[in-house]
Formats: sequence, structure tokens, C-alpha cells
Amino acid sequence: MSNQKYTLMKTKKIFIVLQFFCCLSFTSCQKFLDAKPDKKQVILSSLKDCQALLDDYRTMNASFPFDGEVSADNYYLLGSAWLALRDVKDRDTYIWSPMGEHFISQWLNPYKVIYNANLILETLDKLPKGQGQQKEWNEIKGAALFYRAYAFYQVAVLFAQPYKAETANRLPGIPIRLTPDLAFQSERGTLQQTYSQIIEDLKESLELLPTNQILPVRPSKAAAYAALARTYLTMEDYGKAGAMADECLKLKNALINYNDLNLNSAAPMKQFNEEVIFHSVALTATPLAISICKVDPDLMLSYVSPDLRKKAFFKLNTDNSYSFKGNYDGKANGILFNGLTTAEIYLIRAECNARAEDVAGAMRDLNTLMRNRWDKNITYIPFVALNALDALKQVLQERRKELVFRGLRLTDLRRLNSDPRFAISIARKLTIEGVEQTYSLPANDPRYTLLIPELVMQSTNMIQNPRP
Repeated sequence: MSNQKYTLMKTKKIFIVLQFFCCLSFTSCQKFLDAKPDKKQVILSSLKDCQALLDDYRTMNASFPFDGEVSADNYYLLGSAWLALRDVKDRDTYIWSPMGEHFISQWLNPYKVIYNANLILETLDKLPKGQGQQKEWNEIKGAALFYRAYAFYQVAVLFAQPYKAETANRLPGIPIRLTPDLAFQSERGTLQQTYSQIIEDLKESLELLPTNQILPVRPSKAAAYAALARTYLTMEDYGKAGAMADECLKLKNALINYNDLNLNSAAPMKQFNEEVIFHSVALTATPLAISICKVDPDLMLSYVSPDLRKKAFFKLNTDNSYSFKGNYDGKANGILFNGLTTAEIYLIRAECNARAEDVAGAMRDLNTLMRNRWDKNITYIPFVALNALDALKQVLQERRKELVFRGLRLTDLRRLNSDPRFAISIARKLTIEGVEQTYSLPANDPRYTLLIPELVMQSTNMIQNPRP
């Protein structure tokens, strides 16, 4: 047997066993946790093994939750489409049912990433840093820290309450698992502990990762800065978010000129395109399937005719509704991109500048982005702002339009709802058998934080999120 075939077989066995034990850790079968698995079956014995585990794309890059986007206001479903959803979990999530259940995968899959990262970090501590391998050792550790933080963030923005500095030490966070030991009992800790760990991991990864990667499926220093910018924005620490965005753009700042795209294509965006800093996608979400998901009409009206995003992102349906096609994963399906891009980082820096009353800086970043989204046959007239508030309003509007269906909208609503100037209530209308029913989600409603899946609650002593 060749060394290559042996390595591939060994890697596959590692993945299968790890996934099996990860699943056990979140079942109600406490006996499996008490027994402690035989670690001889899941030993990583070299840097090559560790890198192979990091390169398990399906687990590490392609299985993140998307119920936040299912809960957001970028789309609507017809009553017939809603009734046709096979699983009650999807129907409940769409209408924000107070006690609606969520798929275990929304919680479990990010914790698989965390488990793998912890296993790699534990392995690295035991491996000798052989001569000539220090760079590889550093990059693997940096990547493991990045993935752990990235996965923690994905869970926190759905299953923990919005971050506020004044309450973060009192509110429950998410389980911060820093060991691959499956017998370790999950506890929620505080929201402050959750975000502190995310930031600590990302900052440590900065010292270890390479500046950029040939393919953005592997994390880089630019990705760590971008993830820090996103995290600080979520925490409403706009000074630090802006600083991290600035550092990121020093390393990677390319933007796609949408005039160069085939706007008539079913999937105009190329996978791993020049804007992508870190590539990740979410699990398939049935309510967001192209065949049934219809884009919010008010959102569509916000795109002016020279704005090429209207053609790049959306397809006109026969009933004059629109469906989404602007997936940065380069595919026309329901597996949607939720990674980090330069466009997002320009918008983060623009928002932070506006909040710091640097109107010129905010509009400079906004115009840098919009020039690359404008029809070249129509003269571009730069966006201008009367004052800092006007700049902020414009940036937030373009943020929604640029980052549509990226899994960020619910997180934005959660933080913006604390400001009366931007708080909104969202609603769904369903007409079934001629009867129209309206469902609403007021600003700051507890349902902006999802319930932890019941299977997780049954196997732990954690407290559930509050409901009215």
C-alpha cells in the first residue's frame, strides 16, 4: 500500500471516530460520558495528522448554523410553501414560535469544530517541536485557535443573549469547552467569559498564522483580524472593531468590480474569489431554498438601478418576486456562504468611523465599496453625508444590502435594537386557506435568542434561555 493511500485511509478513520464521539457527547446517554472513550482510537500522532484534521472541509468550514438567517427579515414564504416544509422545526423558526425547537445540528456542528480544535491543541502540547517544524507547528496551533473562536462565535450569536458590557457578567453565555475530554461537564458560564475567550483565542492566533493563504479555506492573520472586527462589532465595541478592520485591510483589501461579472449567470460569484478572507458556509436551510424563498420587497426597492448588486444577487421570478442567487460559495443552492470578506470589513470600518463622527472616513470606505458595485455606463456620483448620523444611516443601509443572506442580519438586528433610532419590529404574514395570520417579533424580544435544542438540555444541567 502506498504512503499516500495509507495516509488517506488513516485520516478518514480519524474523522469517522471523532464524529462518532462528538455525537455521543451531546446525546442523553450519560453512560457514554461516564465511560470515557478509548483515546487510542482517536490519537493524532504527527503534525501531518493535525493538519489533515484541520483540512476536513465538511466539518471545519461547511457545517455552521443558519437558523439566524431563517429568523431574519430578508425574505418571506408563501403560505403554501410554509405548509410544505416537512419539519415543524423549520415552520416554528420561521414564525418565531416561542417554544419552537431547533435542529440539534445547529448546536452540535460548531461543537464538532471546537472538539477537533481542542484535540489538535492537546496533541500539539505533546508533540516535540522538531528542528525545521516550528513554523508548521505555529500555523497549526494558530489555525486551531482561530477555528475554536470562530465556532464559539457562531453559537454565541444565536444561543446567548446580545452582548452588553453592563450586563455581560450577569447573563449566561455558552459552554466554553477547552478540552477534548468528553466527560467534561458543559456549563454556560457568563456572556463575558464567552466573548473574552473568543477574543483571547483570536489574538493568540494572530501571532501564529501566516499573513494570507493561497486558498481562504485555511485561516490567516487577515482572517483573524477580520474575525476580531466582526466580534467587537457584535459587542458594540466600535473603537476596537474599527481598529481591527483597519489592520485587516492593510493585509487584504481587494474588491470585485461587479462590471466584470456575468450578471445573467445563475451563480455570478466565483468560489474563493478575491474578496474572500475566510471561506465558510452554513448547513442547508430548507426555508432559504431558492425555489421557495422570496426576497423582501422593501429590500428589493432599496437597490437603485445603477447598483449592479440587484442583478448580481437576485433573480426575477415569473410572479415578479425575487430569489437570491448571489452566493459567495459560487453555487446556486441553499448552502449559503457566511464567511469573512473584504466588503464586510470595509463596511465595519465605515460604521465605526461614522460612530466616531469621522464622516469623511466613513464615506471614503463606503464609496470605495460602491464604486465597485456601480454600472460603469452610468456616472458614479459619490455618496455624501450631512453629518455623522446621516453617514451611519447610509452605512447601515448598505450593510444590509451588501451582506444579504450571509447569516449576519439577525446579529445586526440584535445589536441595533438597543438603539431606539434603529430598533425595528419585524413581521411575517401567512395566508392559509384564505385566512391571513400575522406573526411579529418586536425589538428586543427574548426570541431574538434561540432556545438551546432540547436534546442538549436533556443531557446537561444548563439553564435554558428565557421566554416571555
